[in-house]
Amino acid sequence: MKTPTNALDKLPVVQQTKLIPPTKVRALVARNRLLSRATDAAHARLLLITAGAGYGKTSLLVQVHERLAGQESCLSWFSLDEADNDHVRFLSHLVASLQKARPSFGAGLAVALCSAAPMTAQALRSKLLNDLIEIDQEWFVFLDDYHVIADADVRATLAAILLAPLPKLHFLMATRERNELPVSRLKAMDQIVEIGSPDLAFSDLEASQFIGDACSKPLDRHQVSRLLIRTEGWAASLQLAAIALNDSDDVAGFLQQFSGETPVVGEFLGDEVLRRQPPYLQQFLMETAILKRFNTSLARAVTGRDDSGSLLEEAEAKNLFIFSLDDQRNWFRYHHLFADFLQRRLRDRRPGVCEILHRRAAAWFMQSGSPIEAIEHAFLAADVEYAGRLLEESCTQLFAAGQLGILQKQADRLPRELFLRLPRLLLELTWDYELRWQFSAATDTLATVHALLEDVSKQGAQTMLAADKEFLQSKLAHREMMLAFLADRLPETLALAQQWTKMTPAEEPFMRASVGTAQMHVDRERYRCKDAPAIAQSLHQLFLQGGAHYGTVFHDCASALCLFMRGELAAAQHLYERARQTAIALQGEESQLTAMPTALLAELRYERGDVAGARDLLACHAPGTVEFGFADHPLARFVTAARLAFLGRHVEEADEMLAAGMQLADKHGLPRLHAHLLNEGVRELIADGHEHQAALLLEQPRHRGWFPALPPNQWSTTTDEMRMLAWSRVCISRGEQAQALPVLRRWVAYTHGRGCVRSAIRISAVLARLHASRDETGAALRVLRAALQMTDQDGFVRSFVDEGPLVVAVLQQWRTGMLAPLDITGRRVDGMLVAAELGIVCDRVHLSTVVSPRHVLTGRELEIVVLTAQGMATSDLASALGLTSSTVKWYWQRIFSKLEVHRRFEVVKVARHRGWIS
Repeated sequence: MKTPTNALDKLPVVQQTKLIPPTKVRALVARNRLLSRATDAAHARLLLITAGAGYGKTSLLVQVHERLAGQESCLSWFSLDEADNDHVRFLSHLVASLQKARPSFGAGLAVALCSAAPMTAQALRSKLLNDLIEIDQEWFVFLDDYHVIADADVRATLAAILLAPLPKLHFLMATRERNELPVSRLKAMDQIVEIGSPDLAFSDLEASQFIGDACSKPLDRHQVSRLLIRTEGWAASLQLAAIALNDSDDVAGFLQQFSGETPVVGEFLGDEVLRRQPPYLQQFLMETAILKRFNTSLARAVTGRDDSGSLLEEAEAKNLFIFSLDDQRNWFRYHHLFADFLQRRLRDRRPGVCEILHRRAAAWFMQSGSPIEAIEHAFLAADVEYAGRLLEESCTQLFAAGQLGILQKQADRLPRELFLRLPRLLLELTWDYELRWQFSAATDTLATVHALLEDVSKQGAQTMLAADKEFLQSKLAHREMMLAFLADRLPETLALAQQWTKMTPAEEPFMRASVGTAQMHVDRERYRCKDAPAIAQSLHQLFLQGGAHYGTVFHDCASALCLFMRGELAAAQHLYERARQTAIALQGEESQLTAMPTALLAELRYERGDVAGARDLLACHAPGTVEFGFADHPLARFVTAARLAFLGRHVEEADEMLAAGMQLADKHGLPRLHAHLLNEGVRELIADGHEHQAALLLEQPRHRGWFPALPPNQWSTTTDEMRMLAWSRVCISRGEQAQALPVLRRWVAYTHGRGCVRSAIRISAVLARLHASRDETGAALRVLRAALQMTDQDGFVRSFVDEGPLVVAVLQQWRTGMLAPLDITGRRVDGMLVAAELGIVCDRVHLSTVVSPRHVLTGRELEIVVLTAQGMATSDLASALGLTSSTVKWYWQRIFSKLEVHRRFEVVKVARHRGWIS
């Protein structure tokens, strides 16, 4: 998928003022000794500046930033606040800060952060680390106020970055506490330098320079030293003291009263500073202190003062702990200590005013397109009704921007009775519930929305416009249809999709495309794939038109399943791979979104004989990622994993896979998944010689009424097909082939007649096995030949060879010309025989060629096979090769594993058959 050319513009709700080092009117004191140490240490993985509030951590970071800016390196700045305790928001700002230095950085991650699809912290973390690996020059990332971070995902991401092998990347962090940073491990790696409170304390010389610059009253050396002792070098106290001294006529008396040892020194000095300001400025400072950031317009809206601009200038000129957040000096903030003090003073002196100011701030932020800050101020105003209204207005925007985490967190803060009266918010959260298979929560939420809309209709409420009601009804119907679809209730899905299409205007691209995809999916299950390619292409364009790139992942998977059913394996593989690449670009390789096309691609590769490729794909994701998307996802994963385990003779592992899948099917009520797993379980039990257990499996109470299987009809689905196959396998194992024969023939004709090649082939393979079990080799060959002629593409391999030795024997006799002349169709049998003998089809070897021994065995392994064929015993063979007997036995175990046989004479037989030895 193509990523945006300007990914920075796509990042959700990024405050650019957080990405610029703060500046002050007066120049900072040049702390050369500390600055040199910090600059030298910047080339470690982490420079950690840890101290209490007001120790000058930010000032030191700013000076290091200025010094490094003259070097040939990339610099990024990120000022953190409490709102960054959301993983998506944190990553959005971190990526934006990196993109300020290099605009091309993290384009794919930027798109993922904007996606409305669910995303995991681990997936985003992996995506970021993959992007950071590409860094090829020194890069310094400054993080200020890290102590505000409490979110476990954000902490884990920073720890992962710090411990990753990224030698060009350096972090410089200021924090009041370590916040679970991996300090010990970084120390063991010699990749951390720490600067603490004692290091940050001002020296006599620095304090003299600072007081001389900030204070209009001259202080002698002894007075400066006394002040330094009282403040313990604490920069904030020195600044507060200097401001207070400017308005004091008694320097000696002030210094006598001032004490840096008391814990309330900050409040004492703040009171001294504030008390000495004119009343109008005091009021302005207290009223704007409720804001984490503000500009003239916001200050005017909150305070109601038209002279807010001049008051800001006055406060900055007096150095009243105010910092500029951008180069244009538009946005400002107060020092945290000073802001806390001002807010406390405002609450004490003017009860109830804070809530009024927060409501004004909420209205301003909402009007300015910053809904997250608006909602936060509404909550701070203790007006949950207002917060709910703002959340209802902005939820669609936040959902579209991929802010699901923030959306859910803010919704959790609402009283339940209010939350249940917000239909837009409920519908956006329902989509997330459905995708994540939280079907019960989705059902309850949809019922609530339905009741809300009915009340509007009955009461004629004026709070909702008719157009809004119509749209909400359409979205409600869409979510109900998608719930049925994702819960795999296919007849209900089709009925709801048809109803939705009649009630909704054609110009709604995303919902229309997803409804069309659901209909195409249901049609495939009912063996109606004739028009699938043309429909799939038009729906794909609709998704793109609606800007729903995450939707194309689902659509490509559904389209590929249709092509797979039609026997168009190459085209299906292309769509699976496209879906997987899109998912990786959106959410990372380890995400649930990526797990879905990965499992489906593994299923296809396994069918084509690429056992190793299928195994590698399934290893990319844990089984716990399957409760996402539509039911074909776990179906592909569990059945393919079970077949791979069984193929490797790991019968217990195969049983565990099937049991886990059955548990999932029971948990969510998924009969189609259950039927596929049942068929696979029966196949494996019979193949492992447990025919009686396979028969008992079908006789369980839960399966009553399913058997005997009926011929297909217009209502049949693949669920019926799987139950029929399981029953037919048991009939064959019992010697009751006559019962299954007509049913299998009817099903082959039915599925082939509807162009559903995949089903026709897997049913034909069982039918061929039935004939072979009755020594009807000619009939078995005719079935196999007809099955191969259903498609002109190579690729259907495992459906044939997994039916076991009886089918493979027919294929071998056909290949050698014992049964019939080998035509063009028959030459495709080579690939099946390779798969039957070796368990793999090497990607480098074409199916119609003979596999070279060098593609399978090492030189020493082949040598052992040759000497064994000549009649050498293990002891003689060990002596001839200069090996111990135990080493020779170890080699034999490797050979058995590769050729998937258990005896030495079988190895020699395979080697002679393949022409490796004479």
